[in-house]
Amino acid sequence: MGISNKVSLLSGAMLVASANVICPAAANAQSATAPQASSTDVSEIVVTATKRDQALQDVPAAVSVVSGDLIKQFNASTLRDFAKLDPALQLTTNGVGDNNIIVRGIRSTGAATVALYFDEAVITGYNRENPVNGRAPDLGAYDIERIEVLKGPQGTLFGAGSMAGAVRIIPRRPNFNGASGNLTGAFSDGSGTNALYEMNGYINLPIVDDKVAARVVGWYSRGGGYIDNITSGKSNINDAETRGVRASLLFKPTENFSFLLTGLHQDITVDGAQRFKITDGEYKNSTRTREPHDEYANLVSGVADFDLGVGNIIATSSYFYRAVDEFVDTTPTAAGLGIAGNYSGPRHQNRSIWSNELRFASKFEGPFQLVAGGFYEKDENTYETNTTQTPLNALPACSSKAECDKAGLGGLIISARDVDNPIEQWAIFGQADWKIVPGLTLTAGARYYHASLKNLERTLQRLRRNPADLSTVQTVPTVAVNSSDSQSKPSYNFSIAYEPSRELTLYARAASGFRIGGLNNASTAAQFGVTIPDGFNSDSLWNYEVGVKGSLADGILNYDVAGYQIRWNGMQVTAFSPTGAFTYIVNAGKSVVNGAEAQLRFNLRNGFTATFGASYTDSHLTQDQPIAAANAANRGFDGDRTPFVAKWSAVGQLRYEAELNEGWKGYASANGNYRSGSATNFNPGTSNFYRLPDYFLADLVFGVKNDNGLDVSLLVTNLTNKAAQISIEVSADGFRAIAPRPRTFGLRVSKNF
Repeated sequence: MGISNKVSLLSGAMLVASANVICPAAANAQSATAPQASSTDVSEIVVTATKRDQALQDVPAAVSVVSGDLIKQFNASTLRDFAKLDPALQLTTNGVGDNNIIVRGIRSTGAATVALYFDEAVITGYNRENPVNGRAPDLGAYDIERIEVLKGPQGTLFGAGSMAGAVRIIPRRPNFNGASGNLTGAFSDGSGTNALYEMNGYINLPIVDDKVAARVVGWYSRGGGYIDNITSGKSNINDAETRGVRASLLFKPTENFSFLLTGLHQDITVDGAQRFKITDGEYKNSTRTREPHDEYANLVSGVADFDLGVGNIIATSSYFYRAVDEFVDTTPTAAGLGIAGNYSGPRHQNRSIWSNELRFASKFEGPFQLVAGGFYEKDENTYETNTTQTPLNALPACSSKAECDKAGLGGLIISARDVDNPIEQWAIFGQADWKIVPGLTLTAGARYYHASLKNLERTLQRLRRNPADLSTVQTVPTVAVNSSDSQSKPSYNFSIAYEPSRELTLYARAASGFRIGGLNNASTAAQFGVTIPDGFNSDSLWNYEVGVKGSLADGILNYDVAGYQIRWNGMQVTAFSPTGAFTYIVNAGKSVVNGAEAQLRFNLRNGFTATFGASYTDSHLTQDQPIAAANAANRGFDGDRTPFVAKWSAVGQLRYEAELNEGWKGYASANGNYRSGSATNFNPGTSNFYRLPDYFLADLVFGVKNDNGLDVSLLVTNLTNKAAQISIEVSADGFRAIAPRPRTFGLRVSKNF
């Protein structure tokens, strides 16, 4: 075929993934990291999903892998981007860094239901104070080896935050193979959006031959705003600026010992509101005060790996700190309470996680293998908010009670409070594999978990209506809540796998998971005569699944199919006061999730590769919400579907690559993802019910690359120019949607050296 014909075929293809795109399966791995996998055969992909290095094909649990090549190919760097590449991932989000990850339809208010790890470091979100909850961060996912999505409860090895699954972002580590690096720059723009400028790169440097190596990654982006504020008349108010750096040092003094030290810092600034109000129109926002978002995150982690011959002892320790400062327009909330004027709600949140784990992963000769260890984590969570009188289209003159008092502006604050709710937890765990006969393996695991919770709430100034005059408010003495609790719970995992050949694995699995309970902000609601429950209990579930995975036609087709049922008791859900001004958490009784997942991956070996994945998730209540929540505005009834969970999800990716001439290749890729509709609430008869429509999004990439590491590509993002309502915020201001940028066209240039 001539060059012109190849170029013609290339430009006419409608495509999506690469040979190392999303690869389904399950895992049972061993050391602290696994080598990068080849893209030609699923059996060659190695993961650490069960904390033992193991081929993806061999594991009796559902795991999918998004490769680093696919991540870079589609310019993905956030959790929202990753959700477009894997049907197993769904999100609710309020914008940058405010995400709740959903796996297998397990979504509700309260602590996160899906654990989030950056390599070995715990960065799982937790924030009862935020309507979205979970609040999973977006750490710059650049120079990434792969992302592992573990489906179903992972409590045995990953703890209480993983009752629905776990997501592990695994960065590339320093290597001793020689100095190397990459520099990538991108520009994109479109109608109705500001231009977005992006740059990222890495450098890998061996320092001492086969002993010490370093790797440094940096990233920066600016622009991309697309929300217009019709109150101020300003356009594209949500420009964002992100800057970050990650540095790793690998020390390997002997063949049997290695130590990896990693540090990361990232700053994110968003200039204005990231949501648009449904009644204002697509990409339109009518807030009366500004809503910027600022955050920074620091992560330090160390991983020591001792090879004893019969197994590895792995010690990990990490410290993650994140500070978020944001402003929310609270004018509608104040108006609902009879308070005139424009008001802003500054929110200051600080979160730190110190996590430590010591485990042993065997590599015995014979039929028995074991992973066992101990875990300790200490979380510090502080949250401060107030309602402050604010000029139109502006920020308040001061953003905390202390700051306002110091400036002599304390009278601007009509209410304020701060919350401190630390959590300390420890666990012991173990999981064993026993190969009864060749091809047949039994797995059993357990974890015992104990957590101590505290809640200190200070209402620094509070208001309530004067019964003699409903048009006025009055201050009353400070109210403080000081309470504590402790909770303990076991988690279990059982599976059986039959592998009649290297091309086929059948498995069945039963696993449990749970999530701790907590306390509501009852004192704040009481200021305004609203009574809500003081707290809520833990919830728990059991997951039952069967699956089959394998390959056909000498690896041309790889497949992974699973069916499951999850029985969820004591489900934690958001409830609303009658006016919608206050939210709180209740236990909504029992629910069930019936689902199925399938992924097919084709490697046709003529330049074409394709991956298709789909999931079906029927998540609904199996009994009416209990009487304790009967007054909640979102009370659910038997058969009501779980909020924000799409019943159908699908992803498709195609790629074609061809030789153009000596040293040059051309390629084209396409990615499409579909989500069916969902709703904000259980009961369609409530004022807080809104049905999110289904949507389809598509991205295209066309490029050329050469043997010297130069790669130039054109990108089309949001091909159909769809203002897809990815997530909805429910507030006193109505329904406000998160949507992707309008259609943009971009140019990306990348050079390896």
